[in-house]
Amino acid sequence: RRAEEAEQQSTAAARQLDAIFNSVADGLLTVDADGEIVAFNKSACSIFGYDRQTIRHKKIGDCLQHATAVKYMQDIQDFIGGGVNNLVDAGPQEITGVKSDGGEFPVELAVTSVLREDGHPVFVNVIRDIAYRKNLERQLVQAQKMEALGSLSSGIAHEINTPTQYVRDNIKFLNDAFQAYDGFYRDIESLKAGLPDAARESVDKSAEKQDIAFFSGETPQALEQSLEGVGRIIEIVGAIRGFSYPATEDIVYIDLNEALKNTVIVSRNQWKPFTQIKMEFDDSLPPVPCIPGKLTQVILNLIVNATHAIEEKTGDAPDPDNNAITISTAATKKRVTIRVADTGCGIPKENMSKIFNPFFTTKEVGKGTGQGLSISYDIVVKKHGGALTVESEPGKGTTFIIDLPMEVENVKPLPKNRKATA
Repeated sequence: RRAEEAEQQSTAAARQLDAIFNSVADGLLTVDADGEIVAFNKSACSIFGYDRQTIRHKKIGDCLQHATAVKYMQDIQDFIGGGVNNLVDAGPQEITGVKSDGGEFPVELAVTSVLREDGHPVFVNVIRDIAYRKNLERQLVQAQKMEALGSLSSGIAHEINTPTQYVRDNIKFLNDAFQAYDGFYRDIESLKAGLPDAARESVDKSAEKQDIAFFSGETPQALEQSLEGVGRIIEIVGAIRGFSYPATEDIVYIDLNEALKNTVIVSRNQWKPFTQIKMEFDDSLPPVPCIPGKLTQVILNLIVNATHAIEEKTGDAPDPDNNAITISTAATKKRVTIRVADTGCGIPKENMSKIFNPFFTTKEVGKGTGQGLSISYDIVVKKHGGALTVESEPGKGTTFIIDLPMEVENVKPLPKNRKATA
């Protein structure tokens, strides 16, 4: 009877221990001296993408990047041999794990040793998937860079603005002065007929020597082009000042159409060689509550992605006249919708479910990090309570649709040096 009760208690304790083992959020893998997996929990299966039947026939090396696996086994052997190692009982360290589909991801690994009843050691591996944490760290670094860049560009824009205004005013003055001079010159031309031949010839020679006819013909156009160029600089400077928001999480009301125009202007060098941008804005759009710097970051990401899609489609023969990115806005009482549509290469059906995943990219090395759409999704959905969806047809183009709520609590006033026109 006692033996039966003891067996029942032992079985119950084993079940409880197994339940605790499988309730741990971190992955637990126990391996022997050869790296064979002898025990595991549910989280380990989930982290590496194996089912229970498959993982029990794997080695720890199957779950680690090759170079990491080699070093892991060397440290295990050094520990068993009594030598120095940098792994067992050395605390957590960041390494690269490998999922069942071959995908690599960052993990935090801590290894401790336990002696079995037969005196041989086994090694308990506590594994934490830190991909999300690394993603947040990258976002933080990027946000800090953007804040520094925004502050710098806003300051530069402010410094450029004043002298540019001087230049524009002076060009306008020169234009007025030239008109007066040109009128005076024409008066002289009309009075020449009444001059003696010698005087008239002297005036003609002087005019020819100074190339007056050429300057009279070219100066108005030069002044007009200069005014146009300065006007363009002022427009860009204004857009930079409007685009550069402080790195804050506060929700404020802005003129969304103006914010989108500013984003188009500051990104012009990205899209201009490959496409045109059409802006189809609802002029009756009311002020929209949002985190301005975050939302313009999303739009910038979508413009850059659309440009890359068009560039990929046209290859070595850019055709900006026959390609377009169309940005449109519309609103109801409860929601505002922004659509960014392109005539690019489109997204293959098999990739549609992955495009918002962190680090997912089909672009060549140096062209994309796989972070843009993931960050954009986080900004729209988590920070604004909105929705970011996509429609695409391979070979024809893609449309990203942003829906934002118009009814938001705790909307803060804009800083005193900002205007609602973004």
